[in-house]
Amino acid sequence: MEKILLLEKDSEIREKIINELGQDYDFESASTVEEAREKLRDMSFDALFFDADLPDGNGIKLLREYRLKGLKTPALITTTLPKDKVYSLLSGTNSICLIKKPLPNMAIVKRKIDFTVKMETEEIREKLIETLNRLNKHHQPETIWKIF
Repeated sequence: MEKILLLEKDSEIREKIINELGQDYDFESASTVEEAREKLRDMSFDALFFDADLPDGNGIKLLREYRLKGLKTPALITTTLPKDKVYSLLSGTNSICLIKKPLPNMAIVKRKIDFTVKMETEEIREKLIETLNRLNKHHQPETIWKIF
């Protein structure tokens, strides 16, 4: 079973995700950037599921920090932030999937998680990230948004 770090400030959303998808994934949850840092220090994960806006920081900035340290774990980002702000924040994070809040039904969330954690090789991830970055450089953020 894939292990996922779920970083979400809203306890109701965390509980909903864990209750509805916990039979498919092994979730470790955190509600703050500091909690997530501790878990990232102590454990390894198959995927990261980060909220962008947190009480003590930003999930996207935390992801960028760990990317700079060499962490290549695939990541999903959830956010209520406007698209233009999200695109600029995501630059350089190699995120695989973006989910706009409010979250869609859990079947859609599960499909996005499946897509992310089932990417079996680094080569496939790198090719996807390269394609997304190329699309972003050509100012086609709507295309990136619709991929997922």
